[in-house]
Amino acid sequence: LDPARVAQVAARAAGPTLAELDPDAVASRLREDTWIREARVMALPTGRLLVRIDERVPRATLRGSGPDAWLLVDATGDAFAPAAEGDLEALPRVLAGEIAPGDALERGLAEAVSLADSLPELGLAAPVEVRLPKPGDPLGWVLRLRGIPCDVVLGFGAPIEQRERLERLARLLASDLAAARTASRIDLRFADRAVLRRGSPASG
Repeated sequence: LDPARVAQVAARAAGPTLAELDPDAVASRLREDTWIREARVMALPTGRLLVRIDERVPRATLRGSGPDAWLLVDATGDAFAPAAEGDLEALPRVLAGEIAPGDALERGLAEAVSLADSLPELGLAAPVEVRLPKPGDPLGWVLRLRGIPCDVVLGFGAPIEQRERLERLARLLASDLAAARTASRIDLRFADRAVLRRGSPASG
């Protein structure tokens, strides 16, 4: 955010005189900006306002309701602003499937961002795509990593289980096994194994 723009909004909300100033009203006006997660305002005896804002940081993108509408998502799972074309290249895309808007979607988005953030620290490429689990789908969480043209199936489980599966993936890719680079799916749901599949999975 441009500091001058924030100052202008605060000045317009403050009123003409210090006596008429309501810091809470100024903070509320600042929070109307979708990029501002939290705002705090203090009136100093000198007649100045001290403004502190917490700016939202985009961590992923989510397809909105329009045909080509993508939204930016922050770490709390809040879809807060339209995404630009460059954002779609730089940030992971989250596919929410059949999850309805509301608390369930925000929790799912927050978990997706946390999952995406954990990959680089394990030596894995940042994800291009994170698919939230669909109701009744045994695959659970599915990732598509940059530079690896296949689905990585994580399944369900507690965060520690998911981390163990990602560590197993990191070891598999570090081994430079040719089959891992040409697989159409890497399935990590099975204990200490990684199941590699080629082509489309058989139906039935």
